[in-house]
Amino acid sequence: MTNEISFIERCVKDTTHGLRKGLNQFSSRGKAALIYAIRKNDPLKIYDPDGLLTEHALKLRDFYFRNTNINICACQINEADLYSRIIFEKGLRLDGLFCNGGCSSTVFHQMWFISRPPDICSTSPFIRWLNYAALRFSHDTANTIQLYTGVSGQFLREYAKYAIHSTLLKRFQEHNSELSETLLHDILEAILEISRTHEEGKLPYGKLLFTDTETINRITFNAQFTPEDLPRITSYKHVRKLLQSVEKTNYRMISDGRRIIGISNHLIPGVSITADYEGKYGFLFFNEQPIASFSDGKFFSTTHKARLVEIEEVLLDYKLSAEKRIQLFQTISELVHCAQKENYGCAILLDLSKNELQVSGQPLESPLDLNLPGHMELAKNLSKVDGAIHIKQDHQLYSFACLLDGLRIEQEDRSRGARYNSSLRFTAVHKDTVVVVVSSDRSPVSVIYQGRDLSVSLKKQPNTLAEKNPIELTDWITKICEN
Repeated sequence: MTNEISFIERCVKDTTHGLRKGLNQFSSRGKAALIYAIRKNDPLKIYDPDGLLTEHALKLRDFYFRNTNINICACQINEADLYSRIIFEKGLRLDGLFCNGGCSSTVFHQMWFISRPPDICSTSPFIRWLNYAALRFSHDTANTIQLYTGVSGQFLREYAKYAIHSTLLKRFQEHNSELSETLLHDILEAILEISRTHEEGKLPYGKLLFTDTETINRITFNAQFTPEDLPRITSYKHVRKLLQSVEKTNYRMISDGRRIIGISNHLIPGVSITADYEGKYGFLFFNEQPIASFSDGKFFSTTHKARLVEIEEVLLDYKLSAEKRIQLFQTISELVHCAQKENYGCAILLDLSKNELQVSGQPLESPLDLNLPGHMELAKNLSKVDGAIHIKQDHQLYSFACLLDGLRIEQEDRSRGARYNSSLRFTAVHKDTVVVVVSSDRSPVSVIYQGRDLSVSLKKQPNTLAEKNPIELTDWITKICEN
């Protein structure tokens, strides 16, 4: 019995570790937890190595000990069923989390929890990832320790492309469109390979659309290639060259997944996958719905648009009208998203002080009113100049190329460069200023206030209630409530 418990705990840890690693690469949020019971009469156990579920302890208590859903679900499973037959259960609705699980002949109950990133293209790949974690755990517990290979964690670590594949395959099936799993795999492989293929030193721009033969026969082409000389999609270098013909236009190259058929900017009369290349990164769409982004041959969940929730929280601390608060937030967001899209670094100084703040830089004789037509475009260009742009709470830009300085502080990070560290120093001295730092190397956008990077401050809070080994759920709830 002791060996069996030890084996199950190893399965739990290996699977959870692989899930965390994979999600961390896909979304930079690699936290995961599991609640499970192997047999019907076993006590529920929890494995929460990141303290992910700590703030949800009371909801979990109500769900698991005042609810009969688990028993109802399990009644539909027979011991003779294959481990792969999993009846998926509806997860709880917990803020900031995805959760999904189910029951099988080898695991009476399992519910997986992962953190939900703030900026994601689609929820579907995360749900497919959770479903696969449930399948792998069910598979491993069906084996004995002698047959256990420990590969489930590795599969989950490398699951990003397969989560996208599974998501798209399901979408095509829902639209009664025929697309083989192998062809879809080749399409995704081509999209990723082209994303890291340079042409004259430049990464690709333009749209590449994939659809089925039936839809292609109904497309109106602006330019259609001769059937005898259709470029093969696996000729990545050649396809990369052809993408120049639709670069930064509303035209799209059209492919059946095997060859390039032609170019069109007309309405697509059926289902399709589109890879929208934007240089260092791109976006994958099913019809018009975003599924994921990609960069340097890998898929990611991010929209490449910072949410800037920290700015919203800081603005709430000041006596500003709701209209002014929204206006300032939208302006900062637009400036940041432009810098992210065009891959340049900048610093935006938002001055919320009531007193006159003297900043060394290039002052304007008359401030630039950002409400007037064309002035936002000028502000975006001014932000490209070394130094910060200086915006006050009246929504006007007073100077640019500003030098931010101050005394050395403990929170500095030499790996982040001068723009970041000078902003830390400046805001430590000038308490009513916020500096938003965008890095050209696609580092996370930093919101710096009173000498602290607010996003880092939130992420690095240690959780002393994290569990390094599975424990009974009742003991865990008691421990949380006592703290």
